Amino acid sequence: MTKILLIEDDPVVQVLILKFLKSEGFEAIAAVNGQEGLNLAQKLQPDLILCDVMMPVCDGYEVLHHLSQDPLTSGIPFIFLTAKTEHDDYRRGMEEGADDYLYKPFQREELLGAIAARLAKHQATVQPLQMELQRTTDNLERLTYQDNLTQLPNRKWFLRELDGALQMGDRQPLTLAVLAIALEWPPEWLNHPSASTLLRQVAERLEEAIDREHSLAYLGNNRFGMGLRSLSSHQEAEQVGRAVIRLLQDPLQIGEASAEPAVYVGVAYCSPALGAGADLLLQAEMALKRTEKPLEKHLATFDAGRDVLWTDPQAIVKELERACTQQEFLLQYQPRINLVTGKIIGAEALLRWQHPTKGMLRPGSFLAIARENDILPTITEWVMQTAFTQAKRWQSQYHLSLQTSINLSVSEVQLPNFVESTVKVLEEVNLSPDLVVLELSESDLMPPSPELLDTLKRLHHKGISFHMDDVGTGFSSFEALKKLPLTALKIDPHLISSIGHHEGDESIVRAAIAIAHNLHLKAIAEGVETEAQRDFLRANGCHAAQGAFFSPSLSVAEFETLLVANRL
Repeated sequence: MTKILLIEDDPVVQVLILKFLKSEGFEAIAAVNGQEGLNLAQKLQPDLILCDVMMPVCDGYEVLHHLSQDPLTSGIPFIFLTAKTEHDDYRRGMEEGADDYLYKPFQREELLGAIAARLAKHQATVQPLQMELQRTTDNLERLTYQDNLTQLPNRKWFLRELDGALQMGDRQPLTLAVLAIALEWPPEWLNHPSASTLLRQVAERLEEAIDREHSLAYLGNNRFGMGLRSLSSHQEAEQVGRAVIRLLQDPLQIGEASAEPAVYVGVAYCSPALGAGADLLLQAEMALKRTEKPLEKHLATFDAGRDVLWTDPQAIVKELERACTQQEFLLQYQPRINLVTGKIIGAEALLRWQHPTKGMLRPGSFLAIARENDILPTITEWVMQTAFTQAKRWQSQYHLSLQTSINLSVSEVQLPNFVESTVKVLEEVNLSPDLVVLELSESDLMPPSPELLDTLKRLHHKGISFHMDDVGTGFSSFEALKKLPLTALKIDPHLISSIGHHEGDESIVRAAIAIAHNLHLKAIAEGVETEAQRDFLRANGCHAAQGAFFSPSLSVAEFETLLVANRL
């Protein structure tokens, strides 16, 4: 049912219009003044708004101005209702962005015609965008989960498959195992022009040999991953690994030349203690490291007593608790660059754990366990306190208003009193909310639950910005994107890496940027590694970027050195 919001302070006119709208089958909601109308528009997201011009609290022009500044409401068709007929008032309303004007008193047919025309025009505008978004989504799925060189699924797809198997209950050792397969080419083939052809031949051999119930992916850097299901014994995965070694050690032919790679396999069996598919693959890759030793004979199975990895969840819990009290966590900052000016406009704060024996650890290796054991709120609070304090220091020291962004998961945002605790930290460090960006991944935001939307909108009304991270790894709908209080879409590094390789892939990046523009959002690229990628993004209207081409993640001191050279 089409939802229409009527903002009208005259009770008699309000009742008459509401009765008419309901008799015509519309869902009609009324507001008695401009401020109430603004609140209802942001909360209910109506399909069309009818608004009186002259009202107390704030008039119709102010209502329209505020709605046009908010991505959530800027696209809603807006019709002014007024008893004034002066030309200047008409011009002002149209310049503010009104779609139509109706002069009181008007006939039923006039109102119904105006509503029908505005809704039809709006649908004609939105439908092509929805179709384009669906086409883009289909292409993004292919691009996101497929390796361009081998045409096999990639690491991201492989991890998703492993996660799915674990969620289905495949946690017993004989149900699921992973092989990490590494190739080492003879020296003469390392930079050979036909090296990519050899890799495709390897992919074809593995694809032909693997059973349908198993999974195969290219992990990058001459490595493949193989997921084995429904095993019959503890030795079966090792047997498959040895068969792979024999299969790939048969010489590969390119014309008259041949290449015989050295093949190494790491094996890991699933266990009930594993939290995610990434943990199982990491175990296989840790075992793979031991195959470099001659006594392992090219194949090794993960051994908790020999491989450096978290194998005891309770042990890591104790270490995480110690890390919280001993201040072993730190933040690194990666600069975000405006692609037009080349200037630093923000910084993404990245959490690291300086472990006393295991070295620098990234959050993927410990946050899941922290989340399951209620340590995450403590870490999240520390990250916000540290990042916001640093942002305030940069503002005070360099007189620059740099936006600082923090990566969060849905579970963190939905922690009890998250809104209140975030606002409290901002007040404690005296940092303006408009210098804070919270980043959530596309897969976490899609589809957005009512509870999550409510939390995000409450934070948005406080002045905090939101970026959708990893765009291209999930499946967004146009309507869902419109509901979210976003200010930017961050394009996933995998999409950026395709620039310069395939024209079709470049068109998908263009489409992602266009979708951001159509939603009145900024497009930000992650993982920019080459000048060609930067130039392509800049030419196609991408607002900002970050990645190794500009700078890796830096310590505070390193970031400030770069900041001074870039901005001061």
